Amino acid sequence: MEQDVTLSLRDAEALSLRILDNAGFSEAHAGAIMRSVVAAQRDECHSHGLYRLIGCVETARKGGVDTRAEPEIIDQAPSIVRIDAHRGNSLLSFERGKSHLKE
Repeated sequence: MEQDVTLSLRDAEALSLRILDNAGFSEAHAGAIMRSVVAAQRDECHSHGLYRLIGCVETARKGGVDTRAEPEIIDQAPSIVRIDAHRGNSLLSFERGKSHLKE
């Protein structure tokens, strides 16, 4: 049986953070993932929205990602931003690297 559920963006954010926290993601990783999936859901890209949380949790459970890894920004050369995610989720690495790329 299919049932539609309508959530506010604030409720979608809270639900996402709760799911990711329960799956063992650090606050930083959970925040980055939440911002991405809620934006996708808001923009009606449902395959990358809340539905994507299922894959994130499964990947974490199977050890495919380090839910606590801290990205390392490497000063490699001018105009090049290199980040080692240390097996963490890429979204946090992208967020952390943006400001360096802007520079």
